[in-house]
Amino acid sequence: MSTHQEKPQSIQPDSEYAAEQTFRAWATRRLELYRETEQQVQNGIEHMLQLASELTRKMEEEAEQLIARYQREREIFEREIDTLRQELQTMRVAMAEERLSHQDRLKRERQRHDADLQQQQQQANEKIERQMAEANVQHERFLTEAYADRDRVLEETRQLSEQLGVLRQSLQGLLGSASPQPELSRSAAMPSPAKNQTQSDSLDQSLVSEEQSEDGSMLHVENVGSISQASELMDSIAQHEAVMSATLISFEHELLVLALDHDPSLKIADLLREEFADQVEVIEARPDATRLRYKS
Repeated sequence: MSTHQEKPQSIQPDSEYAAEQTFRAWATRRLELYRETEQQVQNGIEHMLQLASELTRKMEEEAEQLIARYQREREIFEREIDTLRQELQTMRVAMAEERLSHQDRLKRERQRHDADLQQQQQQANEKIERQMAEANVQHERFLTEAYADRDRVLEETRQLSEQLGVLRQSLQGLLGSASPQPELSRSAAMPSPAKNQTQSDSLDQSLVSEEQSEDGSMLHVENVGSISQASELMDSIAQHEAVMSATLISFEHELLVLALDHDPSLKIADLLREEFADQVEVIEARPDATRLRYKS
């Protein structure tokens, strides 16, 4: 019995010891694993810190390089901007000077042009005045010569009329005519036209002329442009067998006034329409006066 009882007592301490040894071994192993893990973590942290430090250093270096390059480029840009600003300011000054110079030049050109234009206008006015004075003098000379030629032609016409009358009387005397034709008279002198006299004034004066006979009528012919036309028309009318005589009253302002002596029963307007239709046209017909227009 004593032997059986001693065995449990010896086994129990051994199991406790084994358990304690196992726990110690496990604790030691766990401590080693913890230390290894901690070492690996420390190594990893150190590696990461080293990588981070290198990355930071590289980033700082790159940042410094970029900042330095940006600073250099900024300095270059600032110098270029300053140069451009100086050039712009220089150009502005030059443009302002050029504008002032151009304005002064335009002002001088305008003044010179105005002076030249005024001088040319004054010269043109003087030339026009000289030409007008010369034209007036020439007009007066031509007018004087025309009046002289008119008076000469009228005098020659009067002399020819007198000679023609004398010749007709001589021929009628030789032929023994019982009732000789009255002398064709054109002895009335042409009055000089006044500057302010109109055709209507001449017509009114001729209507009351003392040259009108009781057996005749007045003849007013308008649009007679020359003395030759007046003389030709007067000769044509005077040479007609129904007209006894034709006396020149006036010829001025293209208006020819004649005093006709004819048979009172003769209608002079009808005679003129029939015999002188190619030379004149009748405008107005009255017993004492007839108005005609010369066909030029």
